[in-house]
Amino acid sequence: MKPVMASLRDQFGDRVTYHYHEFNQPDSAQVNVDFDIKAHPEIFILDRRGNLVRKFIGVVRPEELVAALSPLVAR
Repeated sequence: MKPVMASLRDQFGDRVTYHYHEFNQPDSAQVNVDFDIKAHPEIFILDRRGNLVRKFIGVVRPEELVAALSPLVAR
């Protein structure tokens, strides 16, 4: 997924904030509970207010991520 995320960063630049979370680390337990993370990879798209807009489980095609992000960065 890192190449996909790099491609998104190239396309959206600083209009999107990216955070990588290693769900199997001891200090990740609370985030795993808060976002109901059970597998890897999972991608969460949050709006500017931190509301969950979309959750992807597993490998996601770049086109799907662009389609989910585009309306949010256009606002």
